Amino acid sequence: MNANIRVLGLEEPGFISVSINDVVRGKPDPEPYERAATLLGLKPQQCIAVEDSPTGAQAALAAGTHLIAWPEDRMLEFPLGTQPITDLEPAVKELLQYAA
Repeated sequence: MNANIRVLGLEEPGFISVSINDVVRGKPDPEPYERAATLLGLKPQQCIAVEDSPTGAQAALAAGTHLIAWPEDRMLEFPLGTQPITDLEPAVKELLQYAA
């Protein structure tokens, strides 16, 4: 994953990634999100997860993160109470206004 991020030019100071190689239990367990929050020096409740899969959404919710469900496949069934979106930018801006 890190190699792909570098090739795409998305790597910057402070950027972290967590893959299946970094955890004991993968999604739908909350461990990947809990580990990412720890690496950032934050609590999961201070983080926003952007997920494209129901399994990832389940993990993010179990960790206590804020969730934006942004599926490529609109037919996927996300956890109860999760409303998938089609436009990411307004959803992120809405959540960030609460952090200010």
